[in-house]
Amino acid sequence: MLDILARPSTKGKYPVPRLTYRAARQIEQAIPAARFQTYKQATGGVIEAAQLYLWNIQAASAVTELTGLAEVLLRDTIDTRLRAWNATVAGREDWIVHPAPTVLKHQVRPDVPPSWKPRRAGDLYPQWWEKKALDNYDARRPGAASSAGPPPTHDDLVASLNFGSWTSILPTPQAGQNNNRVKIWDAALSSGFTGVRREAVYRYAHELRWMRNRAAHLRPMLNTDDLWVTHRYAIRLLRSMDTDFAQIIAGQAVLPTIIKAKP
Repeated sequence: MLDILARPSTKGKYPVPRLTYRAARQIEQAIPAARFQTYKQATGGVIEAAQLYLWNIQAASAVTELTGLAEVLLRDTIDTRLRAWNATVAGREDWIVHPAPTVLKHQVRPDVPPSWKPRRAGDLYPQWWEKKALDNYDARRPGAASSAGPPPTHDDLVASLNFGSWTSILPTPQAGQNNNRVKIWDAALSSGFTGVRREAVYRYAHELRWMRNRAAHLRPMLNTDDLWVTHRYAIRLLRSMDTDFAQIIAGQAVLPTIIKAKP
């Protein structure tokens, strides 16, 4: 059994593990040497390195929570605007399967190149957002029996797309007015964001996705400047879409407290 705590610390009003030497050594032995070395180089001692490693887990968890909220609101904001715009242009709200035959179709359902050959009848082109969403939606628990259920709704497809899909529809800061993403932004998306330029939305979303991916793999997150940027960008992005919701999240976000509690 892991002999963990000598006594907890309340530095920064967030509990930081206080490890015995035995517990620290057990953590060191459980982690690949090259990975633990990162924390040892940052601290110099086994106990301190193990405590920093556990703090890193806390930081990654806080980043995942905050960026996850930003992702959900971002996707819902984009979806709401595209539903309304697609209904006006194409007469249908389900823009993933039936995008308007304009710039949106080029983005989410591009023409299939002649060189692509489906393996089976009914296969969808891999670059279609519908295909990407269905692959995630159909992912089953390991060992679970296959069962035919009802076809996914538009809401199911939206929820099944990953963060990268939503950032990929945002125009880059360098994009000109003839860029398809800029046209989508001007025609549909811009009304979902207030008090912020599209260049900032792009920067916020891409930075949050990058940090979310690092946190998901428990990469070292020892640079507190990066963590502060994550917090600021998440709140700014949330505020641009829903001021009241952003205020609630800012008040309960634990990331600032965890940053201050870094060993």
